[in-house]
Parts: sequence; C-alpha cells; structure tokens
Amino acid sequence: MVTLAPHATELVVAAGGQQALVGSVAGPNLPPLAPGVTRVGDARRLHPEALIALQPDLIIAWLPSAMLPVEHIMQTLGASVFYSHPKRLADIPAQIDSIGRLLGTSAIASQAANNLRERLRNLQFTYHRSRPLRVFVQVGQDPLYTLNGEHIISDVLQRCGAANVFAGLPVPAPVVSIEAVLQAQPDAIVAAQAKNGFPDAQTYWARYAAALPAARAIVSMDEDLLYRPGPRLVSGAEQLCAALATHNTP
Repeated sequence: MVTLAPHATELVVAAGGQQALVGSVAGPNLPPLAPGVTRVGDARRLHPEALIALQPDLIIAWLPSAMLPVEHIMQTLGASVFYSHPKRLADIPAQIDSIGRLLGTSAIASQAANNLRERLRNLQFTYHRSRPLRVFVQVGQDPLYTLNGEHIISDVLQRCGAANVFAGLPVPAPVVSIEAVLQAQPDAIVAAQAKNGFPDAQTYWARYAAALPAARAIVSMDEDLLYRPGPRLVSGAEQLCAALATHNTP
C-alpha cells in the first residue's frame, strides 16, 4: 500500500496498517514508519516512477484528480484506489474503520475509531453554546485568506460552540478584505501558524484593535493540528475548543 497524503498515512497507522505500507509522501510530524518505506513525493509533487516501482495493490489518495497521474497509474498497475477526503470530523473515524476493513485490521481500527468518536461526543457536550461564538479563520496574510463552510475547520468550530463568519462564501478558500472582517465583527480570530510563526496575527490585527475587539481575542494554533484531516485534528479540536471557551459571546 502507498499513501499520497500525510493525513492518509496517519489514518493507516491509526487503523493498524503500517505493516502493509511500502510508500508514502513526505510531510512534517509524521508518525514513525518502518525504515524501508519509500518516499514517492511530497504535498506538491508526486514521483510516478517511484510509485510504479513499488507495485502497490492499494493506493490511498487525497481527492479524485488531486494528483492527476493517479488514475493512469491505477490502470497501469491494476491497483485499487481509496480516496480520502474527510469533510467532517465524523469522517475521520469512519475512514479509519474503512481502511481497517480493507487491510484486515478491523479490530485495531475499530478501537481507534471508537476512541475518536467518544472524544468528539465529549467536545459537543462540553462546549455547546446557546449562541455560537462567531469566529474568523485566518489562513493567509497579504492576501488575507480564509475558509468557507465546506472546509472541515467549520465543523471543528461547530463542535466548539462556534461558527465561521465566512461559512457562506461560495469559494472554498476565498480572499477577504480587512473591511469585510471589520464589517463581520467576529468575536474571536483563529489563526493557524506554521513553525516559522507565519502568519503573525497578533501584530497584523493590533492596528485595528479599536474597531475590532476580536483583535484582542486571537487564538494561534499549530497548522498541522488544524489543517491535516487525520486523527491529530481531533487533538487540535480539543485544544481549539478549550481556547475558545475562554471567550464569551456578547
């Protein structure tokens, strides 16, 4: 088996399938893998020759057409392809169960999946609000990117008793203006940061603090905990919910 996304590798490990893994893409903070696992690319580029050389029976890819050579490689190898694209938190344990069935590791997968489901139920129970906290999700800076309601982060916010102020935009990752954020008047800002500290949301919004009280309610999170839709996203959701719980709705 070969995985073509870091989150897919994490799903396989959670399902107890690491012994079947012969190839994966590179990515930060991956779980420990066997020394013989071959890197077949990274998040930006797939190396078809390396993938074909492994002769996998099963490929776990992220999104149909996300990596264009996959369909051709599947036909060339006669390999099966499982597309992993969790859109809601509940999809994560469901896909662990599915991978466990594919690999014959259902006992391990079921235990891991049920543990995640219990943690998700606890989030919903613990952080429910009668009036959701309104949150702006900052993804980029100059231009200012956010995410709409189709992204799994909006489901994370819902579990935290919060709502994405730009959930209704038609584009999955739209650029918004500072004026649009000021007009939306979110109660809090969530900014996922890379290891290099980008984006620096605290400094960025400090100049607008007088017009935007949320500039004093910024939650910074490790981007690997919020944007990788594997088991670690449940840990990220727990951290985010706990942080947002300190902010009150007006």
